[in-house]
Amino acid sequence: MSRTEPRWTSEKILAAAVCLHTFALFFDLACPRSLYLPEISTPLTAAALLLRFIRGGRLRTRCLLCAPALLLIVYIALDILSFLRGDLRAFAEKYRVVAVCALNAAGLYISLNDGALSPRGIYLTLYAAGMSVGIAALADRFWLNFSQTQYTVRITLRNDYNMYATVLLFAAIGGLGALFSRPAKPWRYAAFFASAAFLGVMAYLSGSRRIFMAQLPVGLLSIFAAVYSCTDRADERHGRDIRSLFAVTASAAAFTLLAALAVPAVLGALESQNAPSGGAPSGETTLSERYDSLERAEDRDALGTRRVLWSAAIDEIAGMDAGELLFGRGGGYDIALYDRLLQSDGSVLGEAFGDGEKYLGKLSAHNFFLSDILCGGILRAAVSAALWASLAICVLRGASSAPLRKLPCAMLLAVPFVNSFISNRYGFLYDRCFWTAAVITIFTAQKAGRGDCENGRV
Repeated sequence: MSRTEPRWTSEKILAAAVCLHTFALFFDLACPRSLYLPEISTPLTAAALLLRFIRGGRLRTRCLLCAPALLLIVYIALDILSFLRGDLRAFAEKYRVVAVCALNAAGLYISLNDGALSPRGIYLTLYAAGMSVGIAALADRFWLNFSQTQYTVRITLRNDYNMYATVLLFAAIGGLGALFSRPAKPWRYAAFFASAAFLGVMAYLSGSRRIFMAQLPVGLLSIFAAVYSCTDRADERHGRDIRSLFAVTASAAAFTLLAALAVPAVLGALESQNAPSGGAPSGETTLSERYDSLERAEDRDALGTRRVLWSAAIDEIAGMDAGELLFGRGGGYDIALYDRLLQSDGSVLGEAFGDGEKYLGKLSAHNFFLSDILCGGILRAAVSAALWASLAICVLRGASSAPLRKLPCAMLLAVPFVNSFISNRYGFLYDRCFWTAAVITIFTAQKAGRGDCENGRV
């Protein structure tokens, strides 16, 4: 008689641990008051990784030989070396987060290769984190009041509302990935569009103009892809299904309409709760004022402050000598530069940001490519460009044969790229969205190269 497989193997324990860790990292990104979830899940993931190798698990070295992984290792090495002649305090602040993200990424990739976890499992984890964040934000605003943010007429779990809204957008994309990982069913489409509408409303109520502008292309691509999944005869897993096609169109229209009707109702509740006379308290802009500013001629340039930051970085790069241009001026210089400019008399930064003391240590080039040149020179910037190009190639690899599986992957990768191009003080290594998207991208590309399907299990 054959022996039954143990219920909990080291591979399954690792898969469960990294799913918990991923959930914790993204919930914490949206809500700093996360009950120490990352602090709990990080050692659990490390212990699960150690157990997996103690119990005889092997690492498939193929994952370390692909171009994106090799370029990422080289980029990290160059980044660390740049801090040998830079700000060690900035190194400690940056790499305490990078190390945790890298640990999680390693666990995710090993679990995917073991077959104990599938991309769908990661998608569902991201989706669960975002839905939990949205529900917690509603509970916080109208009942618990545990986040204690500075805003009263917006809904956000942290003062950096852009990061909070990014988690909601990432979760919606994760839901799309989970949707396309199973055969077309009407109830699945209805459930996806209902949850996507909820996440979209919560992101809108945060006041993040960046995510607001991203919602339209993401939403349209999601609808087009869902329709395609019902009508594409070439994809046997998503064959022609008139009921599913009707479910896509009906649920997309219905939940979009419900979302549009829900926004004024929630806004009214917020304003009546926090400002008896209506509107926002003194010094705080309402959501309508924030989004209307995108249309006003004098405020149409939403990247105005970014242009000031980028211009300062370009001017600094233009003044570098040949050695500095090749190797940069050391890790953390992109932050030290702006501290110096803020304290300079007659600086353009002082005019753009006002009180310089308030922004000391908080400004940077807000563009990973410019930061790479300032800190690590053209050498590091070239490796960075090659890394992103290799990840883009991974997304395109096999896209013609499996477009529905590649679209969510491409969307996930686009989020940290755009965020790091216009923001992100410590670059994309500091962005947990980058690590998760990179793992899914590399794994799906390798699966496409081997001609396999993605039917792992959680």
